Amino acid sequence: MPRRRIDALLASALRLARKAIEERASAEDLEELAVVILEIDEAIVVHGESAPRRWGRGAV
Repeated sequence: MPRRRIDALLASALRLARKAIEERASAEDLEELAVVILEIDEAIVVHGESAPRRWGRGAV
């Protein structure tokens, strides 16, 4: 997956997560967030990239 696509997915995930935190998210928004997160996860696995350390256990 091209880096530009991953960046776009991350931006979407952050926007949707912020909306959810602010309690404005609809069920449709949360479903879209889940799909975006799964796409990001798949891209990381497929391309053999490791997630940033802050995503791991013990993240702040």
